[in-house]
Amino acid sequence: MNIKAKWGTFRRSVRYRLTFIVLASVLPVGFAAIALVYSSFQQRRESICQDMLDTTRKLSMTMDRELEGTLADLQVLAKSSELSSGDFKCLYDQTLIALVNRPGADIILADETGQQLINSYLPPGAPLPKRNVPERVLRIFETGKGGVSSIYKGAVTGRYLISIDVPVFRDGRVAYDLALTLPVDTLLQALALPALPQEWTVTILDSAGMVVARTRDQAQFVGTKPNLPALTKHKEVANEGVLEGLGMSGWPVLAGFSHSTVSGWTLVISVPKAHVMQGLWRWVAMALFGTAFLGAFGFVIALRQGRKISSSITGLIKLAEALGRGERLEAEKSRFTETQVVADALQGASDLLRQREVALILSEARFRTVVEDQTELIARYKPDGTYTFVNEVFCRFFGKTETEFVNHGWQPLAVPEDVPMVEERIRSLSPDNPVVVIENRVFDAKGEVRWMQFVNRAFFDKDHALKEIQAVGRDITELKRIEALLRESNERFSLLVQSAGDALYLADLSGRLLDVNHEAERQSGYTREELLGMHVVDLDVNDTPQMNAFIDPVNDDATVSFETRHRNKSGLIYPVEVRATPIRENGKKLWLGFARDITDRKNAEKFKADVEGIIRHDIKSPLTSLHALTELVERGSINGSIISHIPKIRRSIRQVIMLVDSSDKIMKMEQGEYAPISSRCSLRALFEDIRLALADHLAAKNVRLELVHTQQHLYGEEFLLEDMLLNLVKNAVEASPEGGCVMVTCRKEPPWDHIDIHNQGAIPPEIRERFFDKYVTSGKRLGTGLGTYSAQLIAKAHGGRIDFTTSETEGTTVTVILPCSKASS
Repeated sequence: MNIKAKWGTFRRSVRYRLTFIVLASVLPVGFAAIALVYSSFQQRRESICQDMLDTTRKLSMTMDRELEGTLADLQVLAKSSELSSGDFKCLYDQTLIALVNRPGADIILADETGQQLINSYLPPGAPLPKRNVPERVLRIFETGKGGVSSIYKGAVTGRYLISIDVPVFRDGRVAYDLALTLPVDTLLQALALPALPQEWTVTILDSAGMVVARTRDQAQFVGTKPNLPALTKHKEVANEGVLEGLGMSGWPVLAGFSHSTVSGWTLVISVPKAHVMQGLWRWVAMALFGTAFLGAFGFVIALRQGRKISSSITGLIKLAEALGRGERLEAEKSRFTETQVVADALQGASDLLRQREVALILSEARFRTVVEDQTELIARYKPDGTYTFVNEVFCRFFGKTETEFVNHGWQPLAVPEDVPMVEERIRSLSPDNPVVVIENRVFDAKGEVRWMQFVNRAFFDKDHALKEIQAVGRDITELKRIEALLRESNERFSLLVQSAGDALYLADLSGRLLDVNHEAERQSGYTREELLGMHVVDLDVNDTPQMNAFIDPVNDDATVSFETRHRNKSGLIYPVEVRATPIRENGKKLWLGFARDITDRKNAEKFKADVEGIIRHDIKSPLTSLHALTELVERGSINGSIISHIPKIRRSIRQVIMLVDSSDKIMKMEQGEYAPISSRCSLRALFEDIRLALADHLAAKNVRLELVHTQQHLYGEEFLLEDMLLNLVKNAVEASPEGGCVMVTCRKEPPWDHIDIHNQGAIPPEIRERFFDKYVTSGKRLGTGLGTYSAQLIAKAHGGRIDFTTSETEGTTVTVILPCSKASS
């Protein structure tokens, strides 16, 4: 066949026509798509590189700030007085406080040889080895400067550690090396680095290039020195940058790095290069869509041409139908080159489909093997709960075979009480919510109840009907047990705080209240919600310097204690003793304050001072008499008139003894801590002593004291009874008008003895309801208001009480009611 004939045949072929159409339609679109994809790739790559560099720089700065903060804390501890004085016991206690917010960290104190003197990991007195970083210790003593170490294994714990060391100076020279060690498995948490995208991996290398920490596969790489030639090359010319190369896992990555001048460490963030290329595939998809659209447009044109050749390809329809049914094809010879080629292609496709079917069977077998090798429990089930597949782990966990599971429901495996909840969660699956995580209890192979977490993923058909659910489960029994213990611990701590007898206030450095307990609400009269919107100085009346000092941000005192006054919501002012201690929560300094209401203590102190004042005042008179008597004795001037005063002087001595003896007892009675030593007392003798003690008062007001009694004795502690009756009779004499009479009547109404003390005066109305209260007095220039108060205390201590009646016409009768003596009973 000559060239002309061949050309004619080719021009009449379908290949020629379709080639023309495809080239005319697709090539321009293809070129445009390639240009767009390339442009998108360049822009995305530059953007990701810049983002990685910015993020790396920020994380490196965050790491430096955390390390510098820890270094500063150690320097403060290095200057403590306990360390300077060699008080290692107190220093050990301080280290435990300093480590509260650094879980897993330890503080070590070593001498110049590296011998550990203190290690917070072990109790005081435990034998300690030398540190495993002698060169680090030597550098501290040579340079006198602190810093951050490379990774090493601890001499005591055997764990991978890094240490932050500072020198401890004594007399101008380095005396110790003070170090804080951090396990590398908690380093990332301790550095408080922000969250990053899941595909990003953060690696921290020390100054020697060893892996200190890594967010992915840490256990595999920590303590190793990876071979990263690209990173080494870039670090020689710059402290930060972005590079491409093989990552530690052997896969191509895009990595950003930043070298710290503070610690000498290098922080590296790497992203799989395949992840970066995702943008390229999106644009490829867009290009394909555009190409398909333009191809469809070209197809319309091709149809017009296809009409001329459609009859030549109708013979291929039967072959295509047989191919669709999966039958083996036997292509017949065609008179057209194109149709023959297509027929042969269909034949080849039929053979290829059969090969693919065999490959699919093999692939399914391999997939089943992979699933069986998983450590998680994997199962698939229908919407009605019937299992269609379970892996070997699932069977071992529940102690059954696959045959026993397939075509049976999951409900018998679950604890019956949990079944309704599980079914409800499964019913919530939808195309918009294809995954639900369910935690429920099941019975394992031994019949024991275990907690499981199942991740259920739903599969829907094209009509959005649920076809099947795949569940991947893991045993979380231990996690649930730990969560329960944590809840119980938190509840116990909250109960202790809320039941504390002191008001508890948690405040930030500005003094704004963050939390309070029930006692704080009770003392202040405010609700918790009201208090949380207040400032600590809103409660303080005195605006004390200590109150302002302990909220000062620069105040680093360990504890502040002082007394001040608070005002509650109703306006009542009461004294408090405040003790505030700085604490740290998530690296943030807060103040924990305890306020104790000391109203009772202040009242007791005032009462004691008043009682002592009364004693000093009342002792002066008898002591003056005694002093005068001694002067007369010295001069030898004793005569009959002076001897007649001896009983009065003896009474004065007895009064001094009684005052001194009764003062402490009255204060104990006020606290309910004193029980009188009772005995039988002569009532006449008591009143004779009282009459003698009040002789001057009776004479000064010309008042008569009369005693009318129907019994001879009382039962109680003699000095206390005399002090009680003396105060009441003295008040009656002072309240009587000039020339009046104080009548004392004793009567017995078993099981009580009654002593009525009557005078013609009336108690002022304004103090009647508070007559027996402390410090209540009226009309007395030197009155203390403690006479009736102490008398009532003495009566109650003896198991009795004091009542009174008063009026302007009848005067006042004070009645002492005491239990009958044993003799009268």
